[in-house]
Amino acid sequence: MTDTVLVIDFGTSNSAAGGFLKSNYVNTPDTNDILNPKIKLDEINYVKLTNSVNTAYSESIMLPSIVYICDCSDPDDIKYAFGHDARNLIEKDYTMSASCFHGIKRWINGYTKEEQLYDVYGNTTTINRNQKSLSKAYY
Repeated sequence: MTDTVLVIDFGTSNSAAGGFLKSNYVNTPDTNDILNPKIKLDEINYVKLTNSVNTAYSESIMLPSIVYICDCSDPDDIKYAFGHDARNLIEKDYTMSASCFHGIKRWINGYTKEEQLYDVYGNTTTINRNQKSLSKAYY
């Protein structure tokens, strides 16, 4: 049992995660954690995600709820991009020659539905929305 609360908001456009760390979360906080201003006791600590655009890195607490299909030539080993990486690939692929999905949280209501996937190389395949490869790659 713990008093720590983990919160994950799977939004339609963006997702975010964080946790409320009570002061009794640890008996003896690590010196590095205390010196790290990003970790705060008795406050909400948001997960900060790296966003890289044109080799410039920044941090964001919001992750775009987007999935981009990078390579589906092997149906047993589909390569996906998520979040900021997916958004960056979509911006480069202005003709949308690969599958892109928004609002993945809605897949829960139709988890038995099949989705046709295609990539920039012309490969196509079909997956079931409950396919483990997608959720395994995401998590």
